[in-house]
Amino acid sequence: MNLTISGHHLDVTPALRTYVTSKLDRITRH
Repeated sequence: MNLTISGHHLDVTPALRTYVTSKLDRITRH
């Protein structure tokens, strides 16, 4: 999942990247 996101959003904005990271972290915790 992480690789897919980084591959599709190489030039993602810092704010969006933080949002995605928080979402992934929430999924990983479950």
